[in-house]
Amino acid sequence: MKHSLNSMMLVTGVAAIIFTGCATASHTEKAKGVDFNNYKSFALVQNNTNQGNQRIGSEIVDNNIKDAVVL
Repeated sequence: MKHSLNSMMLVTGVAAIIFTGCATASHTEKAKGVDFNNYKSFALVQNNTNQGNQRIGSEIVDNNIKDAVVL
């Protein structure tokens, strides 16, 4: 029992180390002196490109996207 517990802990530790390396790196840049606290809004624009897919431009899909983005 002790041997299997140690093996499981070792496998879990190695998996955690490996999966930690899979994270996506994020890099940001900003101009000095810019205060981003002033930017508080955004706009959702109408997309008029319909490439034959029935889901593109669907009002239900648009509302689901807006509900997911707007808190």
